[in-house]
Amino acid sequence: RDINGSFEKLETKELVPLPDNPEITVEYDELIGHESGGKSEIYIGKLRKGYSVSQLLDGIEKPDERKLIDLYQAPPKPFHPDTQTPELKKKSKWYNILWKVIVGLGIIAALAASIIAIIKELSK
Repeated sequence: RDINGSFEKLETKELVPLPDNPEITVEYDELIGHESGGKSEIYIGKLRKGYSVSQLLDGIEKPDERKLIDLYQAPPKPFHPDTQTPELKKKSKWYNILWKVIVGLGIIAALAASIIAIIKELSK
């Protein structure tokens, strides 16, 4: 990983060979995605066979090491309003109201400044 990362423009893929069929490989990131998604098995269609995700990954690194790497590299989860806790929804509601008030006051201030400038210009 360190060596591959040192080549800035070289795209690399980490591949995990299947134990009983080493010429067929699965992308490491695919296995990590299955594991973090709670899928215990990956099915290889051309072999018509399923493989244990954890066993394939355990052959590469220990589960504790994977968790550290996953935490470090995991993309942020997308925000979705349905996943908010009731407390966060309440805060969001008040935040939205406050934001609208602040924006409204800003618009009023801008309009007032424009009107004052026009009045000063006309009074000359």
